[in-house]
Amino acid sequence: MIQTIVLPGRENFPKSVDPAIPLSRLQQAVDSNIFREIQSRFGSRPISTWGFTPTLANKTPKNWNALEVGDRALFTGNNEAFAVARIFDKVHHPEYARQMWGPTEDGRIWEYMILLEDVQRLTPPIPYVDLNPPLGYSSTFVYPGALLLSPERSLVLSALLEERGIKPTPQTPSPPAPAPLPSRKELEGLASLDKPSLVQRRAEQQSLRRFLLEGNSTALCALCGESFSQDLLIAAHIKRRSDCSHQERLDFDHNTMLLCLFGCDALFERQYVIVNAEGTVHLGRRAETDAVQRRQAELTARQVRGWKQPAQPYFAAHAERLRQPVTDESEA
Repeated sequence: MIQTIVLPGRENFPKSVDPAIPLSRLQQAVDSNIFREIQSRFGSRPISTWGFTPTLANKTPKNWNALEVGDRALFTGNNEAFAVARIFDKVHHPEYARQMWGPTEDGRIWEYMILLEDVQRLTPPIPYVDLNPPLGYSSTFVYPGALLLSPERSLVLSALLEERGIKPTPQTPSPPAPAPLPSRKELEGLASLDKPSLVQRRAEQQSLRRFLLEGNSTALCALCGESFSQDLLIAAHIKRRSDCSHQERLDFDHNTMLLCLFGCDALFERQYVIVNAEGTVHLGRRAETDAVQRRQAELTARQVRGWKQPAQPYFAAHAERLRQPVTDESEA
């Protein structure tokens, strides 16, 4: 389901959303993998950005953490909603944000950024007296800051926008995977096995991968963010499968992710990289070779793609295994 975040901000809207900013300037803020993906989608076209400040306790803002690729941003100001856009990606870059928007009055930076596409002005704008009551708010309610709407309110907003001819913009479709998506019943049957055989483990791996691919033949690795074909991706359990309870094995939405076979799967499985409570990649085990250290450096400080707060306990369990010695055991 598409989420919607309401973003009050007429003042900053023309600084970085419409008109958009040159791609050459954005290149300073994002890593090379994300920039290549942006170039492949936008070519030389400029792109729009928006920023969130850390909390007063200097934590990652929850609203930013909860957003995913494909979600909607609704821009408001002067008692009306005046534009919508689609979220293309998220990046964290304090220095770029400082240059773009400057600090707030209390010195915080709009460093947690979203990249936007398909920006559409609402013509005419939707006044709060028409927007708020269907969403369950008073007609005089003024949005105090970034507000993530509930799923129910987001659906209502979708209907309001469709009445005005604005529908969600789908992502560029990928060729469909040859096999149909597995049902949850199929996944639950495989996950219920305490000690699956090799054949059963392969079947579970294939089904989980199809589930996470959502019908696409390519996807982005959750750690490095690069795009790979399905045969180069692993459906990895975040918390080691053998350590999971039955209910944890059934939590396909939060305890699994796609990792590439170009190093990310092995580095994560053996705790050479771990993920903190806010979804950011950190160094794990000490690497003994330059090659592994370089790969660790490339992944460190990246935000896990599709990070959701309910996944945090599974990443914590994964990090806890740092206290154990490295083994040759391999289990997705």
